[in-house]
Amino acid sequence: MIKKVLLIFSVTIGIFAQTVPVKMDLSTSPLAKISVNNDDRLLSNSITDILVVGDTIWLGTTRGLSQSTDHGTTWNNYYNSPEFEDEGIVAMAYANSTIFVSTGHSENLNGQDIQTGSGIHYSTNNGSDWNTIPQPIDEQGDSLITYGINTIRALPIIVKQQNISFGMSAFGNSLWIASWAGGVRKTTDLGQTWDRIILPPDNLDEIKPTDTLSFSLQVQAGNFGLESYLNHLAFSVLAVDDTLIYAGTAGGINQSSDGGISWKKFNNENTGGVFPGNWVTALAYDNNTNVVWAGAWRAESSNEIYAAAVTRDNGNSWESFLPAEKIYSFGFSSGLNGIGINSVFACSDNGIFRTTDDGSNWINPGKITDPTTNLQVLSSTIYSVGSTVTNNEITYWIGTSGNGLVKFIQDSPPWNGNWEINLSSEKLKDPEETYAFPNPFAPDQEVVKIKYQLSNNSTVSIRVMDFGMNLVKTIIQNVTQVAGEHFEIWNGRDEFGNYVTNGVYFYRVDTEGNDPIYNKIMVLR
Repeated sequence: MIKKVLLIFSVTIGIFAQTVPVKMDLSTSPLAKISVNNDDRLLSNSITDILVVGDTIWLGTTRGLSQSTDHGTTWNNYYNSPEFEDEGIVAMAYANSTIFVSTGHSENLNGQDIQTGSGIHYSTNNGSDWNTIPQPIDEQGDSLITYGINTIRALPIIVKQQNISFGMSAFGNSLWIASWAGGVRKTTDLGQTWDRIILPPDNLDEIKPTDTLSFSLQVQAGNFGLESYLNHLAFSVLAVDDTLIYAGTAGGINQSSDGGISWKKFNNENTGGVFPGNWVTALAYDNNTNVVWAGAWRAESSNEIYAAAVTRDNGNSWESFLPAEKIYSFGFSSGLNGIGINSVFACSDNGIFRTTDDGSNWINPGKITDPTTNLQVLSSTIYSVGSTVTNNEITYWIGTSGNGLVKFIQDSPPWNGNWEINLSSEKLKDPEETYAFPNPFAPDQEVVKIKYQLSNNSTVSIRVMDFGMNLVKTIIQNVTQVAGEHFEIWNGRDEFGNYVTNGVYFYRVDTEGNDPIYNKIMVLR
């Protein structure tokens, strides 16, 4: 039976093979030499989720959960802890002084990576202690659900594969999850029991308990007939309050105004193309303006587009912005003593965009560079954003794909201020040590970062050589650097701009008055 269910789900997920959002990619790229025990550094350079609660910053990463209570100076990491083990963080939510975190990983099944949920963890004391809720699954016989005057047949979800909580939202005593094939579920007793939420099938735009209904809750043709519904594949969820709930699926966005009982569905088809795309990857509520934002991706139809969508009247009407952008998440900030302004941030595969006029104009900061280290955010993909306020100063925290955590201290909107790029890397013990990461690295997919340390201001030269110690590339030549840790980047190309072949390469760091320092880089394409 398990194999049959897995086969059903793997066929379903294949519909979206070309457009999988980041939270479905739980693979990791380990950093060379990194230690995860008793370490107060950031452990991952891929920051998929950011949640700010008061003075506490929570990061969801591919190497677990990280927490800072000192404005990002140090990090408390839960990776490889007994509760979290080596799971990736999929989603986070907060309510009633409780932080909720969902975890998951990839499993290889018949040569295909299957996203697998490993449960939900929650803490009521800011991370000092954690409790674990198993990933919700059904008993084999859980096939009937009472819905008003109806009895709905439901395919029981009896495995954790493709049952993974990509979306979470909490309000009051309620926790809502969107678990893809596991659908939308709600608990009011911290996971002791779960209600399985009935959403409209693809052929209905709304349902309520007094309707006479005839459909099954299943995401693929199977035990209960040939019907299958994309609107039962849940990816995002938003609890605005106890009564107003939104659920994003592969078939549209669903809204309930009675606590998740009755639902109205909006998608590209039933809005005449106004709602841009049917796969809703992100949902967020702007408390400053009381509006709902959605990341809409193209699911099946050629009429759909990628865009950000917004409703200002609880779904009665929709607007769309940022056409062609694949949105991963949203963030919001409000004015602060004249130095800030109400803003909406959209994180996408083409960077981070900011609007200060309710979506009429969106501004991208362009290439992000740390003026102190000269590091740049080389990947255009931005996953997450959050903000903190300290001493009349607004700081934005931006999570990247493989390029670390970006700290932006705003002088004036939209993007005037100081940029700082925080990379996860091994601490250097002395100036006579250097290393490169990731190592091995694939030049056509990433760059390698060379880290070194100076005890005094010095001129620096770094060269890459092949196994025969022949010059391949001069990275920097007689560049004056200040004391401290530094990074330089090699893109895997030689002096003529060609990618080097696979193999082991050496690099040499020359500083004033010191012997050269050597280390090696493995290129593997």
